[in-house]
Amino acid sequence: HKTKQKHQTSTKQHVNTRTSIRLPLEPVDRGSVKDITMDVFDYAMKVELDGKAAYEAAAAQCSDPGLKKILLEMASDEQKHYEVFKKFKEGAADIALPPATEVIGHARNYFETVASRGGIKVSGAEIDVWRRLLDNENDAAKFYREKAAVAEDEHARTALDMIADEERRHAALIESMVNYLSAPESFDDAEWARL
Repeated sequence: HKTKQKHQTSTKQHVNTRTSIRLPLEPVDRGSVKDITMDVFDYAMKVELDGKAAYEAAAAQCSDPGLKKILLEMASDEQKHYEVFKKFKEGAADIALPPATEVIGHARNYFETVASRGGIKVSGAEIDVWRRLLDNENDAAKFYREKAAVAEDEHARTALDMIADEERRHAALIESMVNYLSAPESFDDAEWARL
């Protein structure tokens, strides 16, 4: 009975007390690198669904329609990643990987438009939410990169690396957004070019 309880996972919620936005979080249990097959895909599917839920929760409380759209696009990307991992878990032999995210270009265009109109104002609490999303993306990218390094199946390794790259792009985008939203007057437009 104790063993059964030990293996059950509970969904924990992180409550940002400043904004009351609930972000799904799970304790990171990366397990043994020997568990690279089904276990990694189960965990990856959960990470992607948690990421999607976090973006949707942030979008639901976002005060700016343009930022809300960016958050929902990122949630859509997380759903695409989930679908890739689900197909791997189901044993599909030939899995088409989704195209690279388009949200970066959309975000760049949005911020160029906003900057030309004098900028955007958001609360410190909203910026804190973006910072938490940044942490989530960095954690996911690191996890996928670690698992790709020990994956024996070449196609699985490619998928893990590709999705790690996507998560890194998401992280770079969020970092640029945090920098812009925190101090728009000192933001260097060249930062968008590096994305």
